[in-house]
Amino acid sequence: MKRSGKETVKQATMEE
Repeated sequence: MKRSGKETVKQATMEE
């Protein structure tokens, strides 16, 4: 969504 999916995965992992 933001870049390719790395930032999205990072934020998703932080939220979980």
